[in-house]
Amino acid sequence: MTVDFTFMTRSGKVPGPQDVEIAGNSRQSFKANNYITDYDVSTKVESTGAVICERAMYGGGMTWAHDCIGATSPAPVWYLAEGCTAGDFETWILVQNPNPDAVTVDFTFMTRSGKVPGPQDVEIAGNSRQSFKANNYITDYDVSTKVESTGAVICERAMYGGGMTWAHDCIGATSPAPVWYLAEGCTAGDFETWILVQNPNPDAVTVDFTFMTRSGKVPGPQDVEIAGNSRSPSRRTTTSPTTMSPPRWSPPGP
Repeated sequence: MTVDFTFMTRSGKVPGPQDVEIAGNSRQSFKANNYITDYDVSTKVESTGAVICERAMYGGGMTWAHDCIGATSPAPVWYLAEGCTAGDFETWILVQNPNPDAVTVDFTFMTRSGKVPGPQDVEIAGNSRQSFKANNYITDYDVSTKVESTGAVICERAMYGGGMTWAHDCIGATSPAPVWYLAEGCTAGDFETWILVQNPNPDAVTVDFTFMTRSGKVPGPQDVEIAGNSRSPSRRTTTSPTTMSPPRWSPPGP
């Protein structure tokens, strides 16, 4: 099969490699830097057959990295459960508009204390990408985000901290659901695993957790109430802003 690439920036779309043949049951890697230089780059991959795509990023002399699977279709609403804008944490909401026409987007942040309005009626040109630094609008250890658009878009959330010594990223969810499964986790040694729960409903919900290990399931917290339009839990028990170094670098904001 053959694949075509289109990159999308704040200035619009940029053609990437075209008619690239990928053999059956094989894998190829494409370094976007070889085709475009920009701080805000989204990608569209079109194939003559069904394929799977991920995006991996590395920085700081390979001292940090993050990765995310792609989305197979845009949507008008996105939910991003994770986020932190206190201490030296940076949270970025990345919005790709793959449509030929402009869209307008509204942001709502959700914290332990409830919802906080974010930027409203922001226009994103067709076939372009914009980055939004949540720190510019809210300071809180527990930040979830809801993005609503007049057209179908794609949203990711990227976080950086420790003076750019670490990073992580995830595609958003296009709808809430009553049950979620998270395959990865480690709580031994010096590993920390956090489960972030965003409640975008106006009313409170209660949640139950079950952990699963090689030895079987282990009950977690039960009947935990999360208020409407809020997010849980808090990092304050393990993270102190007074002990963190300030961030050394930030991608350019909107």
